[in-house]
Amino acid sequence: MEKKLHISDLKKMSPGRTVALPLMVLTRQSGRTSRGDGFLSLELGDRTGRLSAKAWSPGEHLLGQLQEGEVSLVRGRIDSFKGLPQLIVMEAELLMPDEWRLTDYVRAPAQPLDAMKADLL
Repeated sequence: MEKKLHISDLKKMSPGRTVALPLMVLTRQSGRTSRGDGFLSLELGDRTGRLSAKAWSPGEHLLGQLQEGEVSLVRGRIDSFKGLPQLIVMEAELLMPDEWRLTDYVRAPAQPLDAMKADLL
């Protein structure tokens, strides 16, 4: 799956916009609201950065689609929390390893390794 939209793009969008894009689940924590409703607190990322995300009252299906270290096609709405962008996850679909490239999700140095070595010598 070719990655056309990135975290850096999401951070520039206005709250309320709906998006769908593949993202890596970097961290995942379950919690409960003061009313006892379940939620997931997530950190999603790609090579351009990281973004906080929430999934309110996630069902079993959604829980299975958002696994740490895996890439999922995430559909959600851009929101803001304490002045920072946040994604409210509405749906997610776990992608198989052959559907994504690791280089889209891991930050790489700005210049090639050989050029950095040459600068040191």
